Amino acid sequence: MKETYRSENDFLLSAVRHGDQKAFDTLFRKYYPMLCAYGHRFVDLEDAEEIVEDSLLWIWENRETLVIESSLNSYLFKMVYRRALNKLAHIDATQRADTRFYEEMQEMLQDTDYYQIEELEEALKGADLVLGGVSSFGLDWFCDEILPVLPEDVPVLTVTKGMVDLEDGTLVPYPHIFAQRQPEGKHLNLNAIGGPCTSYELADHDDSHVAFCGKDIETLKYIKSLLETDYYHISLSTDVVGVECAVAMKNAYALGVSLAVGLAEKRDGKIGSQHYNSQAALFGQSVKEMTKLLELIGGKPENIIHGAGDLYVTIFGGRTRKIGTLLGRGLSFEEAMAELQGVTLESIVISTRTARAVRKLAERGIVSLEDFPLLMHVDAIINQGAEVNIPWKDFTWNDFSLAE
Repeated sequence: MKETYRSENDFLLSAVRHGDQKAFDTLFRKYYPMLCAYGHRFVDLEDAEEIVEDSLLWIWENRETLVIESSLNSYLFKMVYRRALNKLAHIDATQRADTRFYEEMQEMLQDTDYYQIEELEEALKGADLVLGGVSSFGLDWFCDEILPVLPEDVPVLTVTKGMVDLEDGTLVPYPHIFAQRQPEGKHLNLNAIGGPCTSYELADHDDSHVAFCGKDIETLKYIKSLLETDYYHISLSTDVVGVECAVAMKNAYALGVSLAVGLAEKRDGKIGSQHYNSQAALFGQSVKEMTKLLELIGGKPENIIHGAGDLYVTIFGGRTRKIGTLLGRGLSFEEAMAELQGVTLESIVISTRTARAVRKLAERGIVSLEDFPLLMHVDAIINQGAEVNIPWKDFTWNDFSLAE
């Protein structure tokens, strides 16, 4: 009787079980890069590569007795994950990430299945909710490859934060872009997340407050019922522009605040030197400019809390802080980017788009560039080769409105 296979993976696995070396080579080439990238999230790249090689070799050596009850994808990812955890267990506690985080993640992932993009339709069967988490650089791919496949009866919640600037200076948040780029006649239930929340702290059950936004309040209530916990607190809003633009803007301004870190290190001649007055001053100026922008875009002013909170989280670590610090130390933009080779930086994209939009609005007489001195300086550093020279005088103002 001729065997039938549901997928290429089933065919490869069957061939490997029968000792087909070419099938194993194909499986190895298919999974090695993605498993290494996944393992590198937990351990350094050299260790990740060793773990993946050992895992795939184990599959070959135990092919005749191999029992896989889940999908091959899920089996391989879980194997790499567990071996990465075992590797971490042998690293000194002062040199590894929070053990509690990894232990809890291990428990959470016990029942998680992993799929490749070719298996998306299979993964969507029986889904209550679709979570989208591509970077800004994957926006077109998400619109072209994922949106057409998503079912209309399952709500979508995207975590990608960003905006696109139009020719007239209008800033459009990503959820609106997704809606515009749906296939003709399709009406997906699109929603989004905004607010300060780092994944590793959420996994550690640190209290976090975010906003879910979308057009339909009943859908938002449903999604909240699925995801809210006693430490994950969720506000709901139909002001998609206000929430999403507020949290997108923080990427540009987090880079601006981080300049103070590098400037302090440069002045003191010591890596890690901190001066909080300057960081706080730049933080305050950032919130002031972000509030002005939110008003221009048409978002509700109360939603600035999500952008300000996200700004606070972002300046304490991550890629944006790194490039801001490098620039503050005196590196040119090109030199700083070379230091971070291979790292995607949404802050560069958002800074450029936001500044470009403000300039267009200024040309139309709607705003004054003098209201956005920090944003303009960040843009000059990125796109005009300017040196870091914080325009402190431009931040000051006089208010005599209550004078007698």
